[in-house]
Amino acid sequence: TGDSTTVKAAAVPIAAQHDGASAVSSNDAPPARAPTATTPGDTSASEPPLPSPEALAAEGVVVPPLRLELHAYSDRPTDRYVFINGSKYVEGDRLTEGPQVITIVPSGVVLSAQGRQFLLTPE
Repeated sequence: TGDSTTVKAAAVPIAAQHDGASAVSSNDAPPARAPTATTPGDTSASEPPLPSPEALAAEGVVVPPLRLELHAYSDRPTDRYVFINGSKYVEGDRLTEGPQVITIVPSGVVLSAQGRQFLLTPE
């Protein structure tokens, strides 16, 4: 149902629910949406892929344990939000654990810790 897509703990394209113009099924993210990862607002469009929290930890960057529990992506930045470790955050917020939310992208959330950006994805 349409209601369940807004509360799934995964990348959920909620933009189709707001504009009504899309004929895409809300059950799965369609393959055609994959290129949106490089649309304006995505800081990784012209840069190499961002590391995972585990990759940063392997380099000696201290990253606290983080769990992306809910991820709501929209083409409209004001409609994007995530729940990490039980708390709701929007772009620009600083997590209780320290990292800052840089941007919410279709595949997860870009965070910054100790001057390094990384991508946290749903498990």
